[in-house]
Amino acid sequence: MHFYSGLSATLYDSFFSEIDQEEISFFEHYIKQSQEPALEIACGTGRILIPLLKRGYDIEGFDSSSHMLQLCKDKAKKNNVNPILYQQKMQSLQLSKTYGCMFSPLGSYQQIVDREDAQQALHKFYEHLMLDGTLIIYLYLPWYNAPTFGQWHRHEPIKKDNQEIIVHEKLIHDPIEQLVFAQYRYEIWQDDICIAKEEKEMTIRWYSRFEFQMMLEHVGFKHIQVKSGYQDNGPFDQMLFVAQK
Repeated sequence: MHFYSGLSATLYDSFFSEIDQEEISFFEHYIKQSQEPALEIACGTGRILIPLLKRGYDIEGFDSSSHMLQLCKDKAKKNNVNPILYQQKMQSLQLSKTYGCMFSPLGSYQQIVDREDAQQALHKFYEHLMLDGTLIIYLYLPWYNAPTFGQWHRHEPIKKDNQEIIVHEKLIHDPIEQLVFAQYRYEIWQDDICIAKEEKEMTIRWYSRFEFQMMLEHVGFKHIQVKSGYQDNGPFDQMLFVAQK
């Protein structure tokens, strides 16, 4: 079962109480400098895609989760936009056009656990970019500022529509393999009764700065920049790689 199905997909937008304008503006800056169309990698529910569509940009999206794509379509309809969406995996991406800018927010790329698949995904991104096109990949260090490994951590409840959304998280770190194994328990409470519950597991691969830079160079990317956060001044567990074909 895909991690982003069921409650983990339905509740996804609840963890973003408002759109991060700093994040939107960052990607918008590079789309403006590139030829259109643009393509969002792992667009999910359209948290970034739909605001950019509403601003008039020619942008498409793909995701491997059918549930997330349906949520994106439903949200787009409410916002009077009609996105072009594809259900595909990063490592087997096969579309009939190329793009001036491709971008992946919030560490989605790190959900590719197999190293060969991860490298193949970069090859696919390269193939789908126009000459001099821009690739932006957001990576983070899941062990940095993480709660105590091996213990369940209860996140602050989120209140929505007379309900409380509670997420419990447990992380195990394998620093040799550069993997974090995450377990999540989602609960929806109403009137002191748990009305829905779901447990999911996710494995996250992390990369050092120079390791990922070499992976990009191996594919053929050039002029690689690494920014620490959207303003390039932190947080220092977040890296935004900007590379040209």
